[in-house]
Amino acid sequence: MNVWVFATSNCTKRILPPLSSRFIVFTLKRPAREEFIEIGKMMLIEKEEIDPTIALYIASQVYDKKKNADLRDVIKIARVSNGEPMKINLLINIISDGESKWIF
Repeated sequence: MNVWVFATSNCTKRILPPLSSRFIVFTLKRPAREEFIEIGKMMLIEKEEIDPTIALYIASQVYDKKKNADLRDVIKIARVSNGEPMKINLLINIISDGESKWIF
């Protein structure tokens, strides 16, 4: 039997050496601004059925205003705001104020 195991992690520092020695580690670069925005926009349009203009705005604002932009934040903002511009701007301001955790 031939078995392949794949794992992902945002940080490998806390993975014990005996476990990490069983994996080949690939480190991926942060996507370029254009890549991030295109991926975020397409996710919102296709999966969340968000208007393309609003999807573009949310994705670009998250990338530009959050130090460690995350596509999950793009989705969260779209879902919580229901596409309402005032809510979008409020949420973007919340996530851009440092790296505080937020739960919705």
